[in-house]
Amino acid sequence: RILEVIFALAITFLTYRIAILIFDKRVAVISSILVSFSSIVLFMSLRTYAGIPSLFLILLGIYLILKKHPLLAGFVIGLGFLTRFTAGIFLVVAASFFFMRKDWKSIGIIMVGFLIPVIPYGIINQILYGSPFFPMIEANRIISSVLSCNVLSYNGLLFYPINLFSDNFFFIFDNDCR
Repeated sequence: RILEVIFALAITFLTYRIAILIFDKRVAVISSILVSFSSIVLFMSLRTYAGIPSLFLILLGIYLILKKHPLLAGFVIGLGFLTRFTAGIFLVVAASFFFMRKDWKSIGIIMVGFLIPVIPYGIINQILYGSPFFPMIEANRIISSVLSCNVLSYNGLLFYPINLFSDNFFFIFDNDCR
């Protein structure tokens, strides 16, 4: 649990660092405050779920992209993917970032970085289970069978968009959000 809290604090710090690189100090402070008081971050940081470490790794990957370290960014995003498979979408986001800049070399470098931790994991799964994708297939099966009544099916597709803006403590001061 202490490690989860450390990751949550690091998420706040990385949010600040990313926002200051993209925007300015004022936006960075506001962004880090909003993230640190997000009920999802507060809820998840007090439990041993994969969401907080995965988010930390993805934010670290984004920070490394902005600091022009594509190999290390790819490696960290790969670790984020291994922590929580849905984080693999950020490889597409990272590649799109370089694609928009027509930086083909960095796309290849980030892919290599991503594959450095992922390929050994796939090889181990192939040896142990007969398929490099076994954990993803098994996770999908378990989620489909056990958690069929999840947040989306219980609350509908608008659950996350609505709660994204109404869920933060600081939004109670804004009458339009409640």
